[in-house]
Amino acid sequence: MVFAKALDHVDRNLFGEKLKSFGLSEIITDLITSFLHDRQQRTAIDGYLSNWAVLRGGIPRESWLRPLVNFILIDNLKLDMLTHKYVDDTTLSEMLGKSQVSWMQSAVDELITWSKANAMNVNTWNTKEMVIGPLTRNPPTQIVIGDRTVDRVLQFTLLGVTVNEVLKWNDHVVSRK
Repeated sequence: MVFAKALDHVDRNLFGEKLKSFGLSEIITDLITSFLHDRQQRTAIDGYLSNWAVLRGGIPRESWLRPLVNFILIDNLKLDMLTHKYVDDTTLSEMLGKSQVSWMQSAVDELITWSKANAMNVNTWNTKEMVIGPLTRNPPTQIVIGDRTVDRVLQFTLLGVTVNEVLKWNDHVVSRK
């Protein structure tokens, strides 16, 4: 799952509540959340300045707070499935035996419910599913998010590493040449 512009639409109140759940004092919480509130920007070109515009949310891209904010936003995401979280990517993994039934759709539904409650949107176009191993011969039903079936791929790149359905390095090595 990829969260769509997660740090461009931070809900100040929700973020403040999450900060408090870490046991931070109200003064520190207010100081950090005030950074997200009523920030302004303007453009300068050849000595001419535009009017100030109030920004409605988000974290400046160069801010040292950006990684911290992301960590705090997704820290309470806990699913009944192996979950790997890194910045705005969340990877769900499931290992199935021959006759086991997949619970991936349930986990994805739970993640969608969590994302709505936490004012984060899943980017369904960048979300992919990959089946690895013997299950490729008789794969489980494809995952659906809303009215869209998630693309099932034979390879994908995660954190710069290209992984394929047979867990060989060929695709990674070829993509790096």
